Amino acid sequence: MYISTANNKTYLSEGDIRKITKIAKHLIDRIPFPQLGLYKELSEEALWFNLVLKICAFGGADMLHELRKDEVRFREFGKMLSLSVLLRKKDLRQEYIARILKEYKATRFYNKQAEKIEALLHNPEVISDGYFVLLRNIDHNTLSYQEIRNLLVSRNSYFKLKSASEYMIEVGLSIDVIGLNTRIADILGYHFGLRVSRSKLQNTRYIYESVEGGLRQGCEQIGIPLAYLDRMLFHFSEKDTISFILEDL
Repeated sequence: MYISTANNKTYLSEGDIRKITKIAKHLIDRIPFPQLGLYKELSEEALWFNLVLKICAFGGADMLHELRKDEVRFREFGKMLSLSVLLRKKDLRQEYIARILKEYKATRFYNKQAEKIEALLHNPEVISDGYFVLLRNIDHNTLSYQEIRNLLVSRNSYFKLKSASEYMIEVGLSIDVIGLNTRIADILGYHFGLRVSRSKLQNTRYIYESVEGGLRQGCEQIGIPLAYLDRMLFHFSEKDTISFILEDL
């Protein structure tokens, strides 16, 4: 399961897995449990907006994180970039998207991300005849997490392992994956000695899946899904909680 190289640690050891179980035991019930099958209850607008947020988060999610803190403004932002609004706009739609991204400070790269969002609207495997079709024929009851993730990546070129996994968790397509975002990558480097760049961790499949597999093993030992650990680590990444928990290990 684990892969190591001569110069860099790109795997999780048994000691690391014990740390994972200790962290998870202390943080259980501190945050909401991820909901499997949520996508069946969500509207097309909600599924679309979650996808837009994934695009905004490319290159850093800190600005988006700040926007989320203002619930009223965040809802306004969602309405401005709703699928129904964007489909009604034909001329200068990309410029409109860029203006909204800039006005709401959702990303540093508003022109680049506006181009990506515009491209999604022209991608027939994401939007077809005005309908959101990205999840068509995807069912968590019949497909494994690997199959779901591979389908998402193949249908949307902007999805990588990290962003596809995050989307799967947020809309309930799977609770057996983790999004190795910047915050979690930093935790793995600082507390677990993972010596691999964020980019290499997120974009090298065998490293990503090796680390994911080690984290999954730790979760299985205490009976929680990997997606719950994802939410824990992300939620507590800006606090000293993890250092405090690990002090006496």
